[in-house]
Amino acid sequence: MKLHCSHVVLCLAAISSVSLTARILALFNYNARSHFIMFEPLLRGLANRGHEVFVVGHFPQKTPIPNYTDINVQDSIPSVVNNFTVEYVRSFGLVNQLRFIWEKTLEMCETVMNHPEVQELIRNSDSHKFDLIITHIFGPDCFLGFSHIFNAPFISLVTSVALPWTNDRVGNPDNPSYIPNFFCLSRNE
Repeated sequence: MKLHCSHVVLCLAAISSVSLTARILALFNYNARSHFIMFEPLLRGLANRGHEVFVVGHFPQKTPIPNYTDINVQDSIPSVVNNFTVEYVRSFGLVNQLRFIWEKTLEMCETVMNHPEVQELIRNSDSHKFDLIITHIFGPDCFLGFSHIFNAPFISLVTSVALPWTNDRVGNPDNPSYIPNFFCLSRNE
């Protein structure tokens, strides 16, 4: 069998792979482990695949992971872990639930935004380049400004059924007659 130059080039192209990696900034103001546990496998997976992942959050990795940098804001706000249940919050009634989610997460946003390490990130934005910003849809969109600061697109993820403001924010249809949201009563009918 005669080996042609084109076969060699084709084989080399097949076995060599070019991969592009990104610098990703993920920002989380809400300090509930139950929410972060949804993001952690994604962030770790991105780091394991060679992306540089920078995480502003309350749950730093216990052991360092290559390509994963914690910007630790742990203990900057009181823990919500084991402090209340979903049933307790639902007992507030609809209007007070909305107020609770919005006001508490707004307070958390302000505290995290004023954290010295986050302020340093903002002040030195010229020395950082990010290709993507990841945020959490829960309350106010306090971290979307980072998309502008770093001139990077953003992806927002939700860790529960959609809150009333989620679908509109991301351009999804929102018709409560057939699309449930967090405050709709659910029935098995």
